[in-house]
Amino acid sequence: MVYIPAGLVLVWVVSPAHIILTACFTTDIISNVCMPVSIFNSVAAEKAVAFSTFIVMYLLPLVLMIFCYSCIVYKLRKKVSTLHVRSFVIRLHTVRLMYTAICNFASFRHSLQVTSN
Repeated sequence: MVYIPAGLVLVWVVSPAHIILTACFTTDIISNVCMPVSIFNSVAAEKAVAFSTFIVMYLLPLVLMIFCYSCIVYKLRKKVSTLHVRSFVIRLHTVRLMYTAICNFASFRHSLQVTSN
């Protein structure tokens, strides 16, 4: 599956890029003190940074993890269902073979009793 590694690369590239860009444009030195991620041009810019941080750092990885684990569960269920069908067929063949063997043994024993009388 190509889309899972591509999604991981997307998260690993977008998240640091988001943090670096946010830090570059919102950090300033005031009175010889570095003020990281605290200088915004407007309240709307601050809300946009908070919203984009929520999307990039929480929602995007969460959606990607849910998607990846859903794919894994789907594949495992498909494999388990085919294994279940196979095991059912194997059990059915085993029971049929045992039934045939018992019937043959019973008929053979019955034929021995008839010929000995």
